[in-house]
Amino acid sequence: MDYTSTAFEKVLEPVDFVLEAIGGSNFQKSVHVLKPFGTIVTLPSGHIKADEWKAQEKKLHACYFMSVYSSGDDMRSIASLLESGVLKPHISHVFSFDEVGKAHMQIETGHTVGKVVVKL
Repeated sequence: MDYTSTAFEKVLEPVDFVLEAIGGSNFQKSVHVLKPFGTIVTLPSGHIKADEWKAQEKKLHACYFMSVYSSGDDMRSIASLLESGVLKPHISHVFSFDEVGKAHMQIETGHTVGKVVVKL
């Protein structure tokens, strides 16, 4: 589904699970499409207490602010895959350090595909 041209909250049938990583009104739309007693996992995304109340009203199982922690071994494995070319990152935009504000604005559009790089 192309989120830029389709309002998912209007076309999806109720679902059991949502991994929500955008926040704001997207969190509210995700709650709307979940079945009662469904599950929503949200990455740090700036939702507000009122959003949590809506999820509670619908009796959703919710995990807020799920964090990811790196390990040295995992990072070395990923670095090896990058060096060998097995993994190829997609870089969307490159900004100079002086343009860090523009980089942040690009990410906030919610339409960035790939990584935003700030060059030091």
